[in-house]
Amino acid sequence: MEHLIPKDLKAIHAFHPDREKVKQINVQASLLSQGYYGSYKEKLMKKQNGICPVCRKNLICNNSENPYIEEIEIHHIKPINRKGARHNIRNMTLNHK
Repeated sequence: MEHLIPKDLKAIHAFHPDREKVKQINVQASLLSQGYYGSYKEKLMKKQNGICPVCRKNLICNNSENPYIEEIEIHHIKPINRKGARHNIRNMTLNHK
């Protein structure tokens, strides 16, 4: 599976220079586990620099040894029932639940 940590990075400790690589792999695996909308979430995460546009806090929790993506969901800027585009990423934001 793609999202597994490579063998050469499994023995990384908290102060190792490659620790950021492990964090990136964990975040990527978390995004991929989000299912069908994972690619939208990944693109929105990059577009928003990991910041929730509502509360201005990080969508990624960095408080622990293992960073994870908090409970997030995609919201449409212009609601679909008001003729907002359903699958246009420009009409989407990634927010905390």
